Amino acid sequence: MNLAAHLIVACEKISDNFFNIKVANSKDTVYLERVYSYELYHQIRLIIGDVSPIEVFAEPDKSGHPDAKNELKNKKPDLVFHSSGTHDDNHLVAEVKNSDYSVPRIYEDVEKLYNFYRSRKFGYKETVLIIFGQKSETRGKGIVKLMRKNKLSFPLKIIVHPEVGNAFVLSESDNDKPVRDDDNDRFSGLRAKFAI
Repeated sequence: MNLAAHLIVACEKISDNFFNIKVANSKDTVYLERVYSYELYHQIRLIIGDVSPIEVFAEPDKSGHPDAKNELKNKKPDLVFHSSGTHDDNHLVAEVKNSDYSVPRIYEDVEKLYNFYRSRKFGYKETVLIIFGQKSETRGKGIVKLMRKNKLSFPLKIIVHPEVGNAFVLSESDNDKPVRDDDNDRFSGLRAKFAI
């Protein structure tokens, strides 16, 4: 099952009222990450249905988990595709950000995804960053540049969703080798390789 492809379809099914949130007593609209994320969760559940043993959880709180230490302590990924009760079936972890955030702020979620990927305990097989909003493609390209600069490489798909009905993979790391280093320097020796 190609979960990332299902995420793209789910993004494209998000209607305007969940994408561009109208502000009361104003002509303005805003991007609200939580509203978008919950609708994304709803759409992905409609698409994949019951594919037991894979479950989709929104914002699971890892703060009380005995295996969540160091970089993962107090982290809440936006979406996880996994099987409850085991780390053996941690399929995909995803973060969602709106394009009004700066590249450095979005990059914090890239680091979170990296830590969920490289963790010996959690070890998610796929990582996805979804950026939605008018500036999503620009922000996504900025993330790729920052990853290259920081020599951060791991299997990451960056999905951009610039407008209702249009979402696509902007970048996909071609590094599919597992990275499980226990260095204090999380990013030492890693190289960014992307096909844009």
